[in-house]
Amino acid sequence: MLSFKEQFIVEYRDSTYIKEEWNEFVTVYDNPTCELQPFENYKMEFFGDDRLVCLRQISTDVRLREQSALWGKFKDKDGNTRADFHALYLYIPKGEGLEYIQMIR
Repeated sequence: MLSFKEQFIVEYRDSTYIKEEWNEFVTVYDNPTCELQPFENYKMEFFGDDRLVCLRQISTDVRLREQSALWGKFKDKDGNTRADFHALYLYIPKGEGLEYIQMIR
């Protein structure tokens, strides 16, 4: 994914770290038990003169509250249920309308 590549570049990560992180990412999403969860119980937080928005959980479950609304559950190698959250930030390019909303990589 391009976003991972960009993140690793700005963090000056070495190839060993990059391989480990990529393998962890693939392990979660290649896991047959991985289930992305529906968008529910979330709020939109606006930033940057209301041109940037983040979707965050408002669940009463303290494990979920304030986490990203984009997440999934999966079973790890020991059979434990785990969660994986991905920050989701959206923006509207300058001079465009809502129909041009984009995800920040």
